[in-house]
Amino acid sequence: MANIEQLPTEVLLLIINLIRPNRDFVALSQTGRSFYNLTRNELPLRRKYRRIRIKEKKDFDKAFTILLSILRRPQLGNYVHHIEFDRPPGGYADYEIKNEDLKELNDEDLQRLRIAVKNAGFADEYAEKVINMVLQPTEFPWEYSGTRQDQLRPAWVAQALTALLVSVSPYLETMTTSQPMFNFTGYHDAAARARMHAGMTEDIIRFPLEKLLIETNGDSQGKPYLQNLRSVEILAHQDSTWEDERFYTDFDLFGMVSFFNRLPSMERIGTDIVIEDENGLDDLEPFSSNISRIRIDHSNLKTWFLLPLINSCKALKEIRYTIGGRASLDGSFAPFNPRTFLKAILGHRTTLEVLHIDADNDCYFVEMEEYGDHRAVERDENGEEPAHNDPQGLWERTGSLRDFSALTQLNIGIGILLFLAVGTQGMETGDPDYTSFDELVLADSLPDTLESLVIIGYEKGVRADFDKIIEQFMIDKDAKLPNLKRVSGIEQMIERAETVRSPDDESELLWEREEEEWSDYEY
Repeated sequence: MANIEQLPTEVLLLIINLIRPNRDFVALSQTGRSFYNLTRNELPLRRKYRRIRIKEKKDFDKAFTILLSILRRPQLGNYVHHIEFDRPPGGYADYEIKNEDLKELNDEDLQRLRIAVKNAGFADEYAEKVINMVLQPTEFPWEYSGTRQDQLRPAWVAQALTALLVSVSPYLETMTTSQPMFNFTGYHDAAARARMHAGMTEDIIRFPLEKLLIETNGDSQGKPYLQNLRSVEILAHQDSTWEDERFYTDFDLFGMVSFFNRLPSMERIGTDIVIEDENGLDDLEPFSSNISRIRIDHSNLKTWFLLPLINSCKALKEIRYTIGGRASLDGSFAPFNPRTFLKAILGHRTTLEVLHIDADNDCYFVEMEEYGDHRAVERDENGEEPAHNDPQGLWERTGSLRDFSALTQLNIGIGILLFLAVGTQGMETGDPDYTSFDELVLADSLPDTLESLVIIGYEKGVRADFDKIIEQFMIDKDAKLPNLKRVSGIEQMIERAETVRSPDDESELLWEREEEEWSDYEY
């Protein structure tokens, strides 16, 4: 049998370059002397360049040093797999070139920087501005002093550094990012901008990362960057000065999605604590997105708002939506409509593998606290909602959970579970005041591909009709659902999520994002 170490050095180097996780790289280096000799100097570089954060001002100089190293040795950019950008602009004003105390570069490095700026798609006057941003000293004046341009200078510099680092990192796979734009009224509408903002030109002068993402998502052909980006975590917050961590955040989720959804390798987006922003993009084109996995946790969104996101996916494989952990400023909540939701996901009945919905507390069609009637699910959403570009036949779709032929994991509240199990026809009852679960046999209403079922919010003894359905399910499941290996939430109740009603009195219910500690040398 041939020994892999007998291959030519050029071939071994190609193999090494294909190894992405550092753990796998270490394991490979220990398989023989040839691999060890070829990799021993590379591992420290992999650790150093694996991920880059641009958040605090202290990160700017480090990011500049890393960028300069990559410009001098472009192969170092191959080691960058994750970039975190967390510097949302707190306003809008054009960039003003300043030449005081710029970082000094020799002629060769300055030429390298100019080439990188050009390769990132920046040209002419804008390119000169980007170069000036990158060379700015990082001792910025106090952010509330000076002109609007002075106050926004750190945001421009952070975006220029991030955009160039993205452009020289061809194997970038994941990003964590706050919004790169300032979402003012009319941001998505040129006519509204001209009407509402005197003196603003029809075209916005974009921030550098914002510009790079818009142009690449619009046409990635021939661009070496963002080709391998597959997962984006979206940080839903504005300029941190105005943030109140007790409440959901008004956020332009669709606007953020539209920066990434057409990239060739995109698979997944995730976010937390969002509520709809009235200035945000309100629609997405059906079947236009390469995103197949969606995570929205601790949020407060109308089912109507989720529709365009679901409909935009070419093939949805996973969706997770949970409420709770924050309060809404006006004390309201966004009701969850199981009929509308089911109509949307039925467009992906052959591809959906994972469904996680914890929103029973905002699904007011069924009473969870005591035995009582459950209301019929409304046929139509609020007539005041904006019209969406719905896919043809959306509202004529019929079906139930049984029709999801790829579904393997189901985590769901008991109320929404039963509505999705009775299906569209069961919810479209002739009785305007009642949806019946009396004839429901749960094991017959779930797909036989199901491997894991987690029921949220079910408490034995609270509702006799629920108990009857669950008892029969436990009898039937082994024979009718042979692939189902895990069932949770029957004997011990799993608490359902809920929007915090009084954040000052219920602080223990508030969700907080955990700040991840970074080290220079890590796997």
